[in-house]
Amino acid sequence: MAQWLSGWSYRKSHEIVGSTAGAVTDYQIRIKVHYGSGTDSGEDVYLNGKCRSDFGDIRFTDSDGVTELSYWMEEKVDGDYAIFWVKVPSIPASPDTATIYIYYGNPSATTASDGEATFVLFDHFDTLDTTKWDTLTLNGGTVGVTGSKLKMTSGSTEHNGAGVISKSALPDADYAIEAYIMRETGRKTGELGLLVGLTSKAYRDTTYYGNYSCSSDIHACGKGTVYEYTSKGWRLRAWYYDQVVHGSTALETWDGKWVRLTVKVKNSARITSARFIYGSTDVTLTTSAGSAQITPLYVQIYYGEYGKSGYSSYCDWIAVRKYVEPEPSHGAWGSQESQIFLTESLGLADSVVKAPSAVKAEVLGLVDTYSRTWTIQRTYSEVLGLADAVTATRLLVKSLTELLGLSDVMIKSPSVVKSESLGLLDVYSRTWIAHKTYSELLGLADSLQKKLGKAFPPRISRKTFEDLRIEMRKRLAKVVAETLTSEESYDRLQEYQSNASSGFRDLRAIHATYLVEKSLFSFE
Repeated sequence: MAQWLSGWSYRKSHEIVGSTAGAVTDYQIRIKVHYGSGTDSGEDVYLNGKCRSDFGDIRFTDSDGVTELSYWMEEKVDGDYAIFWVKVPSIPASPDTATIYIYYGNPSATTASDGEATFVLFDHFDTLDTTKWDTLTLNGGTVGVTGSKLKMTSGSTEHNGAGVISKSALPDADYAIEAYIMRETGRKTGELGLLVGLTSKAYRDTTYYGNYSCSSDIHACGKGTVYEYTSKGWRLRAWYYDQVVHGSTALETWDGKWVRLTVKVKNSARITSARFIYGSTDVTLTTSAGSAQITPLYVQIYYGEYGKSGYSSYCDWIAVRKYVEPEPSHGAWGSQESQIFLTESLGLADSVVKAPSAVKAEVLGLVDTYSRTWTIQRTYSEVLGLADAVTATRLLVKSLTELLGLSDVMIKSPSVVKSESLGLLDVYSRTWIAHKTYSELLGLADSLQKKLGKAFPPRISRKTFEDLRIEMRKRLAKVVAETLTSEESYDRLQEYQSNASSGFRDLRAIHATYLVEKSLFSFE
């Protein structure tokens, strides 16, 4: 069985089925994570409300369960879904599979999304990175960054353009380019287009638009273009070298709409396939095979316009990933696995605490963690026999926090109370106290004898204490029985404590001791 990622409570395994094209390495796989419930299938996995609503605790690991994989979160709707791209280190050829894990259920985790570490080339354009891009302009066009978006503005002279091209060429291979682009609403005159694609940088047009192509034809490259040539009835375009295919102006206009673009440049087959998603449109244009192969391969984002509108186009982000055809596919999802400590037995499935191995190392210091875990679970779920687990948690947490001296802990969420009560926020100073508390008060054979010597103030005589012991047991048993399932149980016990405290220096510790004794032993 795979190891467990420390600090996370849930996981599911997922199989990636290899491609018939062969084995691949560092391949980017898309996964759509749903917050709610549903049937896991394909790229879709449902976490049944066990993750953070902002998906900040999502992690992916290799088949060993602990080696974290780089990922990037493309988009999310809090409490609904998020789309992730995960870099899988190795996927064998079909029919073999690779196994990865998705982890969730860590309320303190924040996202580790990292596009740079996930893709072959990535930019979210927080700045214009001149170590990554060269800028291109013609006839007054300008390039800059605004609001974490690449902004390309057409010039005031006819035949103009602006954009960027990668400084370094990619290794010769097939690639898919994912991007999010938009041309602002405005006048469209003649021919204009916002392209994303690959070029050999063999030729630069300085007559019409200023972009690079692969030959003296100003458009020759592998690209997808948000394109318009109204007089010819063209809208959208895909191109590979000397092969081009246009969409029709019967398609929905893209003007002023954000377009989710995927450009698959199948260099080995000399084909480009471009998918455009915007508004209600989802259309794919695929070229025939070009007469030559594009090499070397530079990434280009460019906006060119025949007219002189002065309008702008934007690229929010671009991600270049590996591509083979057919791509590796999604296989089976495993059932939800959990590793929760003192949670499910209390009926608090949403409270995330440390796994037994972590508790052993950081807090309880118990030599035999697993046997102690079962002892504690039995104490909570079987011995106590409490019908209302939430109320029981409040009672026991109050007892433990008073004994541990955490006077500032009042009524908090179970996960916060457990964290403070068990010493998860103060490991070094609380370790011995927590160990002693659990060892002496939660079921060890000599716990009662030890408590009688330690729990009550020294100024109380043993006879006085024994008399009080019998009376308090009876009264406390009655209070617990009457208030166990009541919303007012906390206040009732506090009131009882106040009324019974006359003449004693520290009745809180005694009260807490008897509460736990009530849970563990039969009272007279």
